This record gives sequence, structure tokens and C-alpha cells, in this order.
Amino acid sequence: MLQLAVLVSVALFLTAYTASAYYAASYVHEWEGRLMWSSMPGGSFYPWPHGPVGPQLYMTIQLNELDAWYYTNVIQSGALLYLTPLLWALVAWRAWRIVMFTRRFKRTNHEARTTTSMVKTK
Repeated sequence: MLQLAVLVSVALFLTAYTASAYYAASYVHEWEGRLMWSSMPGGSFYPWPHGPVGPQLYMTIQLNELDAWYYTNVIQSGALLYLTPLLWALVAWRAWRIVMFTRRFKRTNHEARTTTSMVKTK
């Protein structure tokens, strides 16, 4: 059960992170071969993705190297879009395994009590 709770927590975190990262990515545009934030001050993908904040000036600003790498290798590749449903599938599989184990345990436990009570009555 603890493993399922941890998996659900991580899946929720990753889902929120993915939504936030793609929201921030909506402010990124390519211009003359360079990645730019659509307004100033620019956003960031670290530590938590966010788009430009504060009073926005309609002036582009280039992404720093770390954000450009992240955007190119994680956002454009779709890695988060593949990883998030995979993690939820793992959560569903683990929950199914726990339910099946619980049913089997209850059935086995009930059969054991029934057999024991039959032995005592004879």
C-alpha cells in the first residue's frame, strides 16, 4: 500500500509538472534559428516551469542554455508526454495487483476459517 501511495504521489507530481512545462513552452518561439521567450522577462523550466511573469514587455529574450537544452530534448521530443501516461499505467497495474491480492487473501482466509470450524465440530 505504501508503494501505491508513493506511486500516486509521484504520478500526480509528474502530471502537474508536465502541464506546467507545456504551459511554459507555449511562450517559447523559434526565431532565426534561436529559441526565444515571447515576452520579457522570460520564464524558466527550472526548478518549476513557468512562463514569463510580472509586467510583460512585448520583446523577445533568448532562452539560456539550460532552458534551450530542456526545451529541445524534453519538450520537443515529447518525453514527458510519454512518461506521464506510462507512470499512470504503472499506478493502475499496481492498484490492480493489490486488489487481486486482497481478494485472494480474503478468500483464502475465509476458507481456512471454514475448514477450521468444520474440524472442531466433528
